[in-house]
Amino acid sequence: MLHVRVFAVLLSWIFVVFATNAIEDDSKRLLFNDPQSVQTLLAQYESELQNLRQRVDVLEKDNQSKGSSTFVRWGKKTCTTDNNTELVYSGIAGGGGYGYAGSGVDSLCLPHNPDTSNAESLLHSTARSEAGLLYGSEYQMNFNKVYYDDDVPCAVCRVRSQF
Repeated sequence: MLHVRVFAVLLSWIFVVFATNAIEDDSKRLLFNDPQSVQTLLAQYESELQNLRQRVDVLEKDNQSKGSSTFVRWGKKTCTTDNNTELVYSGIAGGGGYGYAGSGVDSLCLPHNPDTSNAESLLHSTARSEAGLLYGSEYQMNFNKVYYDDDVPCAVCRVRSQF
């Protein structure tokens, strides 16, 4: 008797599941033995593949035509007025300390608003002795509109290539 009840409950559950799916799902099942359905689906996939290939070609050409180079203008806040040149950011010149070892030898164009999120943790860590320190550059002369101890401006510029 218990088997009959379990079978009845199971049969009722299966009926509810199939009835719910039939109500919610109006799409047809794909029959692989139906050549027309397979051919239609294959044509849709080929069309989508062709569209994707065309999009990739356009994006590759667009990417190639947008090549660029960057350079730094030391002592200036702006880029040249050339049509293909644009300002990435302006900042102040900086680099390693004048009398200190380490920190590198290259000058850097430092942004006015640097990301200092890791600076506080570095100052209190054991790695502090391994960190290179950066200092801002200043003019050490008076000339025209440049005054003693003024920061040295810089501008990072990008030139878009023309193909």
